[in-house]
Amino acid sequence: MGTPTVFFDGLLGITGSADAYDNYRSRIDARIVATPPIQVDAEVTLNESGGMAFIVIHVEENAGQMIPMPEDCFIRAVLYEDGVIYCCDPDGEMVWNHVARHVHYGEQLNLDASSRRQSVALDWALDPAWTASNLKAIAFVQRGIAGEVLNAAEAQVLDPDSVDNTSWGRLKSLYR
Repeated sequence: MGTPTVFFDGLLGITGSADAYDNYRSRIDARIVATPPIQVDAEVTLNESGGMAFIVIHVEENAGQMIPMPEDCFIRAVLYEDGVIYCCDPDGEMVWNHVARHVHYGEQLNLDASSRRQSVALDWALDPAWTASNLKAIAFVQRGIAGEVLNAAEAQVLDPDSVDNTSWGRLKSLYR
């Protein structure tokens, strides 16, 4: 794959160069107006010792949408870290973003028959060398066979005990 490369829905890859903006833009515009069949929300917290991260993923089928073969879909999550100092990429950069730390292959999509919702709780053991404030998670629903991503959500890892609930820092961390 060349650079830059963009994947849409986990299926369609577009490889181009700096002048390929129109290829990306048209595909992005098409995806923005499309209604996903499912909504995804995620919340991530740390335990008191900071040694474990817990993610709760909520999924809900959008009204009027049908997910074909939901038994082939899985709720998954990736924990990643930004600001990782490591030397050196081809340009001499020492700080790396989006470094995957853990992948949870999750659970099969099994929406409640009446509410059309499902919640999944997953956890990760954290390495003490990681900077907890730089951790984020992506939760997503993916069709297992083809790899199509039906929808996704990003969540900042929050340590609820590290900042006073009424402080400006707590408010900023919630809306970062």
